[in-house]
Amino acid sequence: MNLCENLQRLRRQAGLSQEALAEKLGVSRQAVSKWESGAAVPELDKLTELAHIFHIRLDELLGLPSSEHSPGVSPLPENTAVTVPESPDTDKNLRDILAASRAQTAAHYKKLLSAVGLAMAAMLLIITLLITVRMNRWERDYQSELSRLQGAISALQVQISSLSAVQQENSTLFLDSDVRLIDLDVDNRSATLRLTVTLREFSAAPTSPPRFVLSGDDWSDAAEAVRGMGNDFSADIEVPLLNAIEASFVFTTDDGTERVEPVDTLHNLDSITQLDIWSTFDGSYSRFNLEDRFTFHVTPRAELVVRAEKFFLNSDIQPPVPQSGYAELTRNDNVLARTELTFSDVRPDDVETAGEQAAAAVSGDSLQYTAEGGLIDCECPYAPGDHIVLTLFITDSYGQEHEQTLIDLSIDGNGDLIESVP
Repeated sequence: MNLCENLQRLRRQAGLSQEALAEKLGVSRQAVSKWESGAAVPELDKLTELAHIFHIRLDELLGLPSSEHSPGVSPLPENTAVTVPESPDTDKNLRDILAASRAQTAAHYKKLLSAVGLAMAAMLLIITLLITVRMNRWERDYQSELSRLQGAISALQVQISSLSAVQQENSTLFLDSDVRLIDLDVDNRSATLRLTVTLREFSAAPTSPPRFVLSGDDWSDAAEAVRGMGNDFSADIEVPLLNAIEASFVFTTDDGTERVEPVDTLHNLDSITQLDIWSTFDGSYSRFNLEDRFTFHVTPRAELVVRAEKFFLNSDIQPPVPQSGYAELTRNDNVLARTELTFSDVRPDDVETAGEQAAAAVSGDSLQYTAEGGLIDCECPYAPGDHIVLTLFITDSYGQEHEQTLIDLSIDGNGDLIESVP
């Protein structure tokens, strides 16, 4: 046993409490507690007193082997005083014994702390592993629950969409409706439309026949709806080419209430006769200041897109397409050079008729054309105040002429060139 264990054992054998032993030694109870726990080591004089109190030799108290006494030697009598000769050798021996005891105690605690540290490290590792396993389990449970909820939400959305579709279908008056272009008057900027609806149920007083009502901007008009087979109603009506026209079906119910049911909103009627043109030229032109002349060496080109709106679907009316054209270079409105344009249409391989072209355009495959003229190779003298222009003229299938400027050059009074961006 070491010193701390001997102190605790001997105190208990002597029937002393820590307070009683501390009182005999003239120290605090905390000091005795620290000695017994190994947190501190008594001084030399206290060791001597402890050996006297417990009637043992000092080396026995310190837990060291004794070379001076045989194992069978009995403890000192109770009233025998333990004396330490005051000689240098004795003092040195006691100090060596005390140092050895302290070293032994320190080694003991070092081992104890190492064991505690290893135990704590092992405990932390186990706790970390347990937390990791639990977190992985939680994550799997979360992902599983999330997938289940997402599936439930998707199924619910499908049900809601189906219910909405059924509700919308049941709430509308029409089983079917259609707006068709049957005539186009480009000169008067008007079109004739045929509106057709098929009602789910219909009954009306003879004095109030159903009618189609159309309005847009500051214009409005109405046409009586003619009943065909079953609950089919239709009417032809001429409309101006406005940006937007709203069409409605109006009738009177059995209880005398007038009901207005929207049929369609017609957009972009004002642009169905237009061509979108992007013009350019290949080559270049140069100005020679010393000779007061321009040299042109250009080939005009253009790309055209037909606005085939939905009105041309299922219609015998064709959208406007390019028919002929030319490019003209002028100086002060006097023609210097002219070249005819050659057109080529760009369409999908399976698009042949005008109706198919319109359907392709509405579905995203626009009707496209290319135009190319011949080479304009000429010299043009100039003077202050001159205006030189290269212009593209294209005529479509409705006789409309579309004009675009490719080059615009002006010479001011000082002879400086002013180039306008077309």
